[in-house]
Amino acid sequence: MQYVKADESVRNLVENYRGGELILSPSFQRGYVWSAKQATKLIESILMSIPIPSIYLYEILDNSDKTVREVIDGKQRLTSIIYFVLDKSPWQGGKKFRLQSKYPELNGKTFATLTVEQKKKIYGTKLRTIEIPSSIDPKMKYTLFERVNVGSVALNAQEIRNCISRGALNDWLNATAASLICTRLMGDIGKNTRMERQDALLRMCCLYSEWNGQGDLPDMSKSRLDKFMRKHAGLTEKDMEPMFKSVTTSLKRALTIFGDDAFKTHLGFDARALVSTCVWLMLQNDLVTHNGLADRLKEGFELSKSDPDFRSASTRVKASAIFSYLSACLNEQAVRLDPVRRFSRAFAQKLFFESQDKSCAICSNQIHSFDDCDVDHRIPWALGGRTHADNAQLTHGRCNRQKGIRVGFNGSSL
Repeated sequence: MQYVKADESVRNLVENYRGGELILSPSFQRGYVWSAKQATKLIESILMSIPIPSIYLYEILDNSDKTVREVIDGKQRLTSIIYFVLDKSPWQGGKKFRLQSKYPELNGKTFATLTVEQKKKIYGTKLRTIEIPSSIDPKMKYTLFERVNVGSVALNAQEIRNCISRGALNDWLNATAASLICTRLMGDIGKNTRMERQDALLRMCCLYSEWNGQGDLPDMSKSRLDKFMRKHAGLTEKDMEPMFKSVTTSLKRALTIFGDDAFKTHLGFDARALVSTCVWLMLQNDLVTHNGLADRLKEGFELSKSDPDFRSASTRVKASAIFSYLSACLNEQAVRLDPVRRFSRAFAQKLFFESQDKSCAICSNQIHSFDDCDVDHRIPWALGGRTHADNAQLTHGRCNRQKGIRVGFNGSSL
């Protein structure tokens, strides 16, 4: 594979940017995060002739079929240099770009107030650029982006997919992720810093297309999702309209039935729970949600949170628990949803946050997070203990699960 390596002057890169041929902020990139002191040190390095690390660029065709270059790695450096030269502010609020230098002759200076020699020095500085052609194989492109992105916070899988996958599917993922319905279900849009929303939506699309509800839920591996994006890259919005409509409808149903806060935790939103619930709703195409059924489904979902499987790191295991509870509600099977058998998650939350003593009744160690908490019967349910506040005790989820392995359904040791 042939990369284009060049030593380009700052002047040339500035002109490329002004002409729209150099994109500093492609959609996959994070915003500008450097402080004024970090940017100052870079400008000082240029004036001192200290070498600057290579800048990686990716060649693409824009919407008007014009060839442009996007910054893959080196955005903070290149933005600092170009914005300083153009007297633009890279910071929110429009704070003026002045050097914050320990050298008196530079401190407080803008580009316009530098000496002629200093300006010439910056304009004439050559930066090594490595340009990646758009013609590379899609699989190689993904691997390359993973390895090239060597910044302090590497791009994650979804950020890379967003970078290299153009087309209607990627556009829909980004537009839907920014929609009000996703904000209500998934929380503040400002917290979608690593494209968590797009990743969850992609999983829903993949499961809609590749699973009919029979057998085990497929493994949503990174390679499977990458392949799905490549496979759909050339399809139009009309081609994928049924999939988009089904996912959007499931999101609306999830919001109507379960409300704004069902999938949120103190760590963010529970993507696995939302994906699992929306996939279950997609499988119920003819479901007519009346108030009584909605209440039962909401109760079933809350009860599923008490199931040890709900806290599994595996989407497949968590989905199995959610599917079982929701399907039991739908079929009016009370075996798993016996409210006398389990404490509700709402009660568990109230007990945890109101209890001064948050030690586990089984191991006696402290329970540090509600997500690690279970509520168990002091007198076992199988031995006549009631599901009542007077018979409730806090435990670690793992301790309660281990106890469940040791004790059979009839209360006897296994």
